[in-house]
Amino acid sequence: MSDDTKNAMIGVLVIAVIILFYLWITAQSETEQIRSDLEDTSSQADAAADAASDAASRADDAASAAQEAQDQADEAQSQLEDLQAESGY
Repeated sequence: MSDDTKNAMIGVLVIAVIILFYLWITAQSETEQIRSDLEDTSSQADAAADAASDAASRADDAASAAQEAQDQADEAQSQLEDLQAESGY
């Protein structure tokens, strides 16, 4: 092989190594960006789950309060009926 051929092959190999290094750096950067985006998405999902849990708890509290109000209304109705029966209405 002539020296020109060897030098051309070495040049091609050097260019290939540079291209591969560039692609590797780009892939690392993209991977880090994807990782960061996934962490952000995970944090947002956790916050949404916490908010949903809080909303469910408040809805449960509201249902309990509504049941208590219904029980009190039933008791008041019963007392009214008793008073009406005692007074002859």
